[in-house]
Amino acid sequence: MSADRREQAQSEINRQLVSWPLDLASATIGVYAAIGSEVSLAIAVKHWLEAGHQVAWPLVREQGRLSFHLARPSDLVAGTMGIPEPQPDLPTVATELFDLVVVPGVGFNCFGLRLGQGGGYYDRFLAQGNLRAVTLGVAFTVQIVPDLPVEKTDQCVDAVMTEKGVARAGVWSL
Repeated sequence: MSADRREQAQSEINRQLVSWPLDLASATIGVYAAIGSEVSLAIAVKHWLEAGHQVAWPLVREQGRLSFHLARPSDLVAGTMGIPEPQPDLPTVATELFDLVVVPGVGFNCFGLRLGQGGGYYDRFLAQGNLRAVTLGVAFTVQIVPDLPVEKTDQCVDAVMTEKGVARAGVWSL
C-alpha cells in the first residue's frame, strides 16, 4: 500500500472503531500498540479516553500469557520484542470485565480466523473461558485472505474490520 492509501485506510478503520456500538457509557476496551504493518489505533484510543472509557493494553507475562492494564499511550514503555507495553504496576483488568477487545493480526479471513505474529499470545488470551467481550480483529483489506494455515490452538475473533467494512461469520456489511 502507498503511504497515502495506508493513511486513508487507517483513518477509515479508526472512524469505524469510534462508531462501534458500546453498551455502556464507560466501557472497558482492550487495545494493542501497533508495530510494523499493523493498523494504528491512535485516533480511536484518543476518542475512547476522551469519552470516559477505560482503555487497557496487553503486557506479556510468564509462559507467554497476556495481562491487560489500564493505561494511557504515554504510560507505555518498550517491552517484549520492542512492543510498547504498560508497566506491570498499572491496574489490571480482569478478562470478564472487557466490553470490546481489538485484536491485531498479520492476516484474517472473513470468518474471523486470524494469523498472528507466531507467539500465540492472543490465541491463549482469546481461549479463556471467561472472556465475554466482543473480539474484533482489525486489518487492512489487503490482509483479508480466503485461506489461512490452521493449528488446533488458533482462536477466531467475533468480527473483522477493514477500511471497507465489517465481516461477521463470513458476511460483510459494507
